[in-house]
Amino acid sequence: ASCASVNYQEDIEDYKDDISKLNERLREDPKDAEALRDLGAIYFQTRQYEDARIYLQKAAKQDLNDPKTLFYLGLSMEFDGKNDTALKFYRNYEKTPRTSPWRKLMQGRYHWIKKEMAAAEAKRIVKASLQDSTSIGAIESDALAVFPMLYRGTEERFAPLCVGLSEMVIIDLGRISSLTLVERIRIQEVLRELDFAKNSYTDPATSPRTGRLLGASRVVSGVYYVLRAEQLIVDASSWDLAQRQEPVIINRENELTRLFELQKEVVFDIIRQLGIQPTPAEREAIMLVPTRDMKAFLEYCKGLEREDDRQYNSAVGHYEAALKIDPEFELARQRAERARSLADAGGSKEDASDSAGNLNKGGSGGGGKDSPGVGGMEELIGSRINTVGSTIGSTFSPGEDTRNPGEEVLGAGLTELPVPPDPPANE
Repeated sequence: ASCASVNYQEDIEDYKDDISKLNERLREDPKDAEALRDLGAIYFQTRQYEDARIYLQKAAKQDLNDPKTLFYLGLSMEFDGKNDTALKFYRNYEKTPRTSPWRKLMQGRYHWIKKEMAAAEAKRIVKASLQDSTSIGAIESDALAVFPMLYRGTEERFAPLCVGLSEMVIIDLGRISSLTLVERIRIQEVLRELDFAKNSYTDPATSPRTGRLLGASRVVSGVYYVLRAEQLIVDASSWDLAQRQEPVIINRENELTRLFELQKEVVFDIIRQLGIQPTPAEREAIMLVPTRDMKAFLEYCKGLEREDDRQYNSAVGHYEAALKIDPEFELARQRAERARSLADAGGSKEDASDSAGNLNKGGSGGGGKDSPGVGGMEELIGSRINTVGSTIGSTFSPGEDTRNPGEEVLGAGLTELPVPPDPPANE
């Protein structure tokens, strides 16, 4: 709870009483972390950046784990144009209790910035490739890129499986410790920049070119069909670009209701083709499935599509529909939380500041953004390799995070926190 209730660009004169009360608390206890934090919030949102910096820094030294302090320090870095440093503050949302409303704002900013950075990178590498075609052939890393599959069937209701199938392949391959995967968000932004709507850059015949743009030495792409008898056919292609070999073709067919059984077979085929021997623990993890219900999975796939289109509230609706069908679908629960955070905290840094002000007033923390391009380019990505709980009576249990939020703050330059510049007048 906070006695500071402010919105971006409000007048400092409106908060004389709040400032007086908070200063009185500090006279009684100069180490009152909440009073220091709330003064920093008032000064930041009324653009008194020098004072905000001083009080937020003092608050963080008293309580390195306070989520509101971490949020405002991250926002300070955004206003200073230092998104990499802002991410170091925001990613502590993972350590923040789910009961804290600041977790959602931190999570939303983290993923929004990741997406924004991926979009900027996509523009850069595509522009470079258009100016110098020889740069396309450079292999910069030993990474594997998994592209969305193309749907070649006739029943449109199965088209959303294209993103869901590739998502599951990425998650399962991410369980192999010896593999380095290109984040799905980076792939999506490059495809968007190359006009993904035409589907020409995810076709197995042309995906090696797109893989090289991403610096990947290995590429997996493919097509799938759903026949009238609801038979699922997957034709996947696995390329080794470093060796410039012809692709290895993987053909699998099964009943649509046994989609995950087929998907696991494709994953193990890829692993064998790469010459990797998974450990027993890795093999067991790969065999986990997120849901047994095809209708729930289709709703999840639709949610992924809406997220990719930056329609976050719509994505939440599909994830919640999936959970209504299968309440044990923990991956859908994770994605719903993430989409909600993006709806509330995505957009411009000014929008994020207003969301924080609304939260201080006891509001929901911000309004939704359901149209592409609102508040600028969308993230991330965030990590695309999520831990998936098993289905049927299982409980999601993420791997233990050994990071110390306090160490992240100190490592992000707390002792030398710069003053954010005034934003442009027309922002």
